Amino acid sequence: MTISAKSLQDFVDTAKAGGPKNYIEKGKWLHSGRRIARVLAEHLKLGPDDFDIYSQPTAPGYPGISVLHTDTLYVVFFIGIDPEVGFVYRTCEGRENLPNGSKQYLGWDHLLDLEAVALKLQQFVRGD
Repeated sequence: MTISAKSLQDFVDTAKAGGPKNYIEKGKWLHSGRRIARVLAEHLKLGPDDFDIYSQPTAPGYPGISVLHTDTLYVVFFIGIDPEVGFVYRTCEGRENLPNGSKQYLGWDHLLDLEAVALKLQQFVRGD
């Protein structure tokens, strides 16, 4: 699966602007988040049974979340109080386990190079 540079830029711009402004934008943002998660899974060389991808639209006025969850890694795209902070990743012990590692952040602009993000996530899980 691929995702266009324009779609990545739109996702990043929306996140940095504080999130989608209406229901239609929210749906597009969550869809893009799931696509980004799928591309990351490919770059991480995960098999189809090695990960889960899901999103939750949450309440009106909130952007919702998109998640890539493996047996060792939890990546969540959501917009917190400060949209400049970026997205969160942490370790976990199985997909049934809630993430238990300390929160790590990468700025939204990192998503413009998904191969580099995947490499950073691999290094993080290995403890490099």
